[in-house]
Amino acid sequence: MSAPIHTLELAARTSDTLRWTSQADSCGLLVVSRRVPVRASTPTDNAFLVAEWFGSTGFGEVWDIAPAPKWDWIAYGQARRIGADRDLDTAAAETKTTRAELLLHIIHSADGGRYLAVPVIESLIDPCAGDACSLDAGSPLLGGRRVGWSKDGSVALVSGPELPPHWTAIRPATRDRAATSVTDPSPLRWASRAIRDIVDNPHIVSGGPYRFESRHDSVFVTGPNRNAMTQTRYVGPGIPVVATRNGQYVLAAKSERDQWRGVIYEFVLFHAMMTSSCDRPDAR
Repeated sequence: MSAPIHTLELAARTSDTLRWTSQADSCGLLVVSRRVPVRASTPTDNAFLVAEWFGSTGFGEVWDIAPAPKWDWIAYGQARRIGADRDLDTAAAETKTTRAELLLHIIHSADGGRYLAVPVIESLIDPCAGDACSLDAGSPLLGGRRVGWSKDGSVALVSGPELPPHWTAIRPATRDRAATSVTDPSPLRWASRAIRDIVDNPHIVSGGPYRFESRHDSVFVTGPNRNAMTQTRYVGPGIPVVATRNGQYVLAAKSERDQWRGVIYEFVLFHAMMTSSCDRPDAR
């Protein structure tokens, strides 16, 4: 209740939609800001992940995104904008794909832009940090407009825009094709709310022993302080939407200059000095 609070800004605005999927124990939250209306040829999703055992990270514009069933990996189709020839050369080098092959997979969007769907698979247990990290990318020839995971999480699944999808299995550690039979991906439970609906119909949100509610377009939290006494604290402007297991991260809609936008409030805790029900034995 005395931790500093950081505000993580999301891409969503008043007319947009927030959708999210939670880890089974609610310790992690993957949030997608979706611009509307959705156009098939234009990337409309911007993804952000928070987890009490991990921290936070953004993925930028994606065609699709999915955590592995155990939340040890995450796969997404990066919407890589190709604005100049050098962008194509960079993508070719990073994905070990020839320039000529990439040209055949350019997506011409409704807004006149050119994009690639680059399949990316990142580890959430032992992530690389810093500008020196290379993109964990596979070849766009494998797919990238849709992503998923096998039910046991051993392989990522990617496909192009075709319906029904033609799934290709990829080994997460090497980002290359896996010699395995392919089935439909493990289903994800997504929740979705338009920002306008959040504003018009605010809900009380729980995160462990803490309750988040909106009062006069501001988020307040009520719960035990370090002395086990019930306390109420101002969090920030907005309306709460969903919280992680112990309330460390709270997704909210925030009023800003006569507009509403999506934000995540983060209570900055020092996990090296405490234990948490979200600590993972496999995290390093």
